[in-house]
Amino acid sequence: STTNASGSTSQAANIIESLEIGATTLLLDEDTCATNFMIRDQRMQQLVPADPITPLVWKIRELSAAGVSIIIVIGGSGDYFHCADRVIVMKDYRPLDCTDRAKQIIQSEKEIMSTPNASQVAQPLPLTFGSRMALPHGFQSSGKVVTRQVQLIQYGTTNVELTCVAQLVEVSQTRSIGDIFQFIPKIIGNGLLFAQLVASIDAILERDGLDAVAMFERSGNLSRPRKFEIAAAINRLRGLQVVISR
Repeated sequence: STTNASGSTSQAANIIESLEIGATTLLLDEDTCATNFMIRDQRMQQLVPADPITPLVWKIRELSAAGVSIIIVIGGSGDYFHCADRVIVMKDYRPLDCTDRAKQIIQSEKEIMSTPNASQVAQPLPLTFGSRMALPHGFQSSGKVVTRQVQLIQYGTTNVELTCVAQLVEVSQTRSIGDIFQFIPKIIGNGLLFAQLVASIDAILERDGLDAVAMFERSGNLSRPRKFEIAAAINRLRGLQVVISR
């Protein structure tokens, strides 16, 4: 874990986190994406042939074959035309299906700018997740737990920074996550994989409601976060400790 990850590394990690929890649809907006994670044209490949970053455009079909759909809002690059199942163009606030036109443009060109080379194609995307197991003592707080705002939990001497978890919209959701952190050691058990842990929490919330994880009985100031935001918050807990199941 680091506080200094690049935009491309952060975006890649966020996608892997979502897939681990079972996301089947990814929504991406060009305005908030890292360019070098999204595309990599032929000129840049020639200039820097050994870049460790694999652009998303090269892995779209693998993700699709694994049952993951991707919706991208993009206006600055046509590199996704060749792998798009559907291309929708907004014109005068009206959506127009321009898939056929996009495919015609691709066919008329001599090269597709973001085609990977053979060595990059030979490196399959690791789509098998679920080997991480969280350890109970990683959730121990060295002091009080306070939800300061929607994007910040003070967890003892550690701050859990949730600024980029944009789907959290109400401080009561974040407060619930703080309580869930303290509840986890009661259910974590032995051999419980990370995805199973989050699924168990979600099932408890569905069956028993928020009072089941609340630190104070019937507090009335909690609201339910989705399992994806719970997982995102856990992954941003600096004290989190995991082992890899073999």
